[in-house]
Amino acid sequence: LGERRLEAVSSEKGKPAPLQATKRWVVERTNSWHNAHKKLVWCTERRGRVIDFWIAFSEVVIVVRRLI
Repeated sequence: LGERRLEAVSSEKGKPAPLQATKRWVVERTNSWHNAHKKLVWCTERRGRVIDFWIAFSEVVIVVRRLI
């Protein structure tokens, strides 16, 4: 860190972190929507085609719900 002139700073309890990940919540929200479909959470399928179907189906459900 010293060679690159970077300073290691930890946030204090109750205060925001000095460096924020700006778009992370979008990914976390999308992942939680996918996890709401239990078929994806407990998917034991080995065929990629079937897994791709369930992911695409989940995305269609998410988009339709957002449009409604």
